[in-house]
Amino acid sequence: MKKWNILYILSAIIIIILIFLIFWNHSSKKSYETEIHFMEIPIGHCTLIKIKERNILIGEVSEKDTKHIKEYLNSQKVNTISELIIASPKKDKIQGFESLLDDYTIEKIYLPHISDLDKETEQFLYKAKEQGISIYQINSGEEWSVGEAKLLFLRPSSDTTIPVSERKIIVKLILPKKSILLLPDMEKMDMSDLMLSSSKISSDIITINGNKRIEVLEEDFLNAVKPDLIVFTNNARVKEKELQKVYNWNSSAKVISIYEEGYVIFYGGKGKYSLTSRRTLNIKVQ
Repeated sequence: MKKWNILYILSAIIIIILIFLIFWNHSSKKSYETEIHFMEIPIGHCTLIKIKERNILIGEVSEKDTKHIKEYLNSQKVNTISELIIASPKKDKIQGFESLLDDYTIEKIYLPHISDLDKETEQFLYKAKEQGISIYQINSGEEWSVGEAKLLFLRPSSDTTIPVSERKIIVKLILPKKSILLLPDMEKMDMSDLMLSSSKISSDIITINGNKRIEVLEEDFLNAVKPDLIVFTNNARVKEKELQKVYNWNSSAKVISIYEEGYVIFYGGKGKYSLTSRRTLNIKVQ
């Protein structure tokens, strides 16, 4: 009888422990008001914004990026993209989005311009329209309110000398106590044009990518933005001369690289945020 009593007690303890572990695991999976995912993809750059059951995807991606984007969206259980924002509508910047049309529900597509498009982009938009997806052009100074966040579109601008075919989308994401400037692949003319809005570009976090990243790290531009954190979002090693530019400007500035950390996630709500990555980086940023 004693053996049976001991077995009953041990069984009861095991059951209680299992129930506790299941409950703890379930309760520990918090849902955050805001999640900004800087994806790890081979060539381009792509950001997933998850706020209030909306999944906003923004970036410039090549055909080789497609597999990686899909794998990441699936890992985040994203089936519907409420807004797909194409930062630069050109052949080599949109090809990675094309197969998403078949595998995900995309509600709306936004571009900086809907004229002077190359043939490949026109075909992409034609396929999207055939599937009932609405196509919109971002207006100068447009603002979106999404949950606790505001998306301020600094570019395209109606007051610019940049040719229509070269215009890009530049977004400033404004959150309680924090702001993020999401830059596309920038050219010199983009930098000069954006500096015309220098009073609006100040941000706590800035993303930098592309083949000409070092041009974004000029002192006058960094002085206008004043970032506490610089995130290199394309999958290429940060060069020594890039780091020198940053630390000569501000030796206390934080630098994070997708190349080093894998994907990076900015998450939280109500003014309290943290960063984490595939390699378990964990930084409090509130």
